[in-house]
Amino acid sequence: MSAPRGIATRLWTKCEEEAIDRKRIDRGAAFETLLKQLGEIIRRSGKKLNEEELRSLNKGMDDALFFYGFLRLSKPFSLHRIAKPLARVIKELKRKEYEPMLIRTLGPTGWTGLEDPGALRVAALIADLEKLLEKHGAPQRRKRARPENLDLHYFVHRLAHVWQFVAGRPFTQEWHGREPVSPGAQFVHAVVSYIDEASLAATPKMTERVVAERRKGIGPRL
Repeated sequence: MSAPRGIATRLWTKCEEEAIDRKRIDRGAAFETLLKQLGEIIRRSGKKLNEEELRSLNKGMDDALFFYGFLRLSKPFSLHRIAKPLARVIKELKRKEYEPMLIRTLGPTGWTGLEDPGALRVAALIADLEKLLEKHGAPQRRKRARPENLDLHYFVHRLAHVWQFVAGRPFTQEWHGREPVSPGAQFVHAVVSYIDEASLAATPKMTERVVAERRKGIGPRL
């Protein structure tokens, strides 16, 4: 799967450069082993995958792993971190003594009309920066009703979607302590073990939550 362009591409490159977790970008032997393990879990649930279904599993897992890595990496890029410098820039751009220089810089050379395009561009630039500051200037407070680990919450929902699409069965969960019992729980446990072992302790409760939400028809849009 090719990475999206723009900010997603830069985040993907950052993931590669910093090697935060090589498994998030690995599509080699370890990934193939995971796919075989997941295929075996689905087979034990009563369905043997054909070639087309195996390709769907491959693509679904490739997308899910990229999605999870993107969620984890995108956290530090909140714009509220640059809110104060951005506010200072806006304040400076509004200073009257800078206005002629800004208009000449952003406007066409030799303009002689009544309404200088440079002035319009300066006003639009300031308006756009103010819009950014208003929307992203302060960190968003989490609602108390949200799960503690939003990344894992979205990820398990996505894995449940992959399970239901490929296995053709409802996503259910059953655990004995931290050990997965039901096929759906085994499926999620195998993937979380592969990509983020630190989240394994939270996985049973999160899986229980996701099953309850799916039964009610609620949850994040995937």
